[in-house]
Amino acid sequence: MYNIILQCLTKNLEGFAKNISDTLATKKDASDLAIGVKKGTDEMGRNIMTMLMETMDKVIRNEPGRSDRY
Repeated sequence: MYNIILQCLTKNLEGFAKNISDTLATKKDASDLAIGVKKGTDEMGRNIMTMLMETMDKVIRNEPGRSDRY
């Protein structure tokens, strides 16, 4: 689980840095920066949940004795 979160954070930090530099370069205000950060964190949350669900699905599917119970 930590690897999933770390992987998503690493990928999204580049986007956050780009968002901040674009905001400063174009002289936008703080609300534009906040909107960009919110979009980034929302996407990161979706990616983490997707990867987590896929991992749990694999673990459950490959569980020994699972097919005997169903």
